[in-house]
Amino acid sequence: MAELANVEHQTATSLYGSMDALSELSNAIKKVAPWANDKDYPMTDYEIGLVTRRAVGMALDPLNPNEIQIWKDKHGIHFQLAKSLITEWVRKFKGDHTEPRYTRLAGEQLTAEGLPATAIAYRCTFFMREDLDTMTTLIKEKFDTPAYIRSMFEVSGIGVAQRQEYDGQYFAPAGRSKSWRVQKRALTDAVTKKFGTPTKAEIEILRRESGADKIRTADWVQAYEVGADDGGTVALAKDAAIRRDLPPMSDEEKRDGIAALYGDDAVDGVFQDESEEPETAPTQADPHWIEDDTTRKKFWAHWTAQGLSNDDVHKALAVEHINTFDGDKKAAVDKINHWVENKMLLEEVSEVMDAD
Repeated sequence: MAELANVEHQTATSLYGSMDALSELSNAIKKVAPWANDKDYPMTDYEIGLVTRRAVGMALDPLNPNEIQIWKDKHGIHFQLAKSLITEWVRKFKGDHTEPRYTRLAGEQLTAEGLPATAIAYRCTFFMREDLDTMTTLIKEKFDTPAYIRSMFEVSGIGVAQRQEYDGQYFAPAGRSKSWRVQKRALTDAVTKKFGTPTKAEIEILRRESGADKIRTADWVQAYEVGADDGGTVALAKDAAIRRDLPPMSDEEKRDGIAALYGDDAVDGVFQDESEEPETAPTQADPHWIEDDTTRKKFWAHWTAQGLSNDDVHKALAVEHINTFDGDKKAAVDKINHWVENKMLLEEVSEVMDAD
């Protein structure tokens, strides 16, 4: 036990520094974390402390919704690795998989899973891409029925939310449906059934690569105050961490930056003290192409006519909001078309597997 306590302490220290910093984290959780402030199932200080200890013991940040999902209902406290973390872990350490498919359970399906009729549940299924060729070969060789061969390789999981939890104020972030949250749980369940869970060392690698290891408690407090969705909150916290760690810009660096933007002729002026009012308004970055009303309407009208939903477009571009896509409109169109082509190919493979 002493060794376990020492490991937990070392993990907490690596994430948040001293025990005073860990106490600051707990206080921040009580103030800003949605999962700690549910109006129907608020957490006690003791429960928050337990959740914090468990998270830091796994090298996870309990304030990062892209790493851990925590909620409380009448059955107790639930602690689940976030879809974002699981997805990145599978992609980096296990390989790519097909686009997940979600089916809502009802009636006898709920009963078969031991769930009440009022529960909201989704089944998630997908295939590892490296298995597709083997599946196709087995079907062509008539190794067994397509349905049985499919079952050999299909990865499946179930996500569940009880009705009272589902109807809660903070169940889903702004801009997302409540069913989306349940589907994320189903995907996480499918992956963990297939591969288990990431090791602490793997989580630390993922945190370093994403830049999440730089985020501190004060960064989260600032980010949560904005009230953005999960992705926006994490992005704001990362930005705050980057800005915090950057040294003040020297006059020489300012001159180099202005020269890069405006040419060498622009660097002979005198820099104002930051307390002085600027003579002219600062130059603003060009707006994103999606912010143009005409372009935005035509963009969405085109994909709607192609039978794609907003979620399909976001999945194709791997973003939660179009204005975070860093390419131009042509790059976006090309990427979406490529995604559609891959999706059609996978559907054709599925039809072959389902055929008698």
